[in-house]
Amino acid sequence: MEFFPQIMGNKATKERLGRAILQNTFPHAFIIEGPRGCGKHTLAISLSAALNCNSAQKSALPCGTCDSCRRILNKNFVDVKYITKKDGKSTIGVEEIRSMREDIYLSPTESAYKIYIVEDAQVMTPQAQNALLKIFEEPPAGVVIFLLCDNIQQILSTIKSRAQLVRMQRLADEAVRSALLKRPELALLSTSSPEAFTAAIKLSQGAIGRAVEMLDTEKRDELAEEREIASTLLERLVPGKEKFKLYSAIQALPQKRNDFLRSMHMVLDGLRDLIISKYDENTALLFYTDMTKVSELASRIGHARLLRFYDAFTAARNKSEQNGNMTAILTDLCAIASRV
Repeated sequence: MEFFPQIMGNKATKERLGRAILQNTFPHAFIIEGPRGCGKHTLAISLSAALNCNSAQKSALPCGTCDSCRRILNKNFVDVKYITKKDGKSTIGVEEIRSMREDIYLSPTESAYKIYIVEDAQVMTPQAQNALLKIFEEPPAGVVIFLLCDNIQQILSTIKSRAQLVRMQRLADEAVRSALLKRPELALLSTSSPEAFTAAIKLSQGAIGRAVEMLDTEKRDELAEEREIASTLLERLVPGKEKFKLYSAIQALPQKRNDFLRSMHMVLDGLRDLIISKYDENTALLFYTDMTKVSELASRIGHARLLRFYDAFTAARNKSEQNGNMTAILTDLCAIASRV
């Protein structure tokens, strides 16, 4: 039997989860971790379909053809519910989890399992996570909860200890390329703009969804601008007398929270490349495409300085995810830059 054909790679994970469903030993709560676009959402949907698949003859799990599978995969199934940030909010608050808790004790409407998929679980407030913990401690029968997150460090240890962790594996560049070429519009782009096509694969961190986003015509210019802001900031980390240029680069970061967080992901990916180049010049790059440039820039900035800025930008990202004041966050970064 083939398990979760919608998911590329992750063979051992798919086998383990598929066997757990068949043997009726599937846990009630999961944390699915990985970078944006790596397939977390697709896996959660596929697991939801597999749990509720009602096909008598299965060559694959989920079968993808029975009524339950088709509706779940099309996000049109009453017993699969999604918990997300409210419009205009950067966090998932306690009210959303309380509403989920009220619903969770109602019996499924038309299936064996009632599924809750919490998107961007890392932005749940501590109060929301504590409210969720009460569900984890006494889960109703027939309920499964999937927490999808980019950064498991933002999840409380009490939550992590009560959920099974699934880490999505990074796909090889050739696997990403193969998946992109199956889409006619992207296959055309591979010949008309081969450099952009290859750069998207290299910078996708093995995440097909991220590569697709980078190649989207409407978003390509926006992403290029965001990359330029991040690249300029990283270049200006080189120590020198003209610190005002570094302050200017920090102040050029977007002040809208979601835009700022995207920029922070790029900056942290770039810092990771610079830091790790000291130890392994053969490692796959996440932000840059030229290891020679990475090694040269890392040498100019200095290893200790890179580590201090990595800590500073990580703290800034965390404060933003926790709904901190954006002006204060940027001011703090400038203050730290003046001391490093």
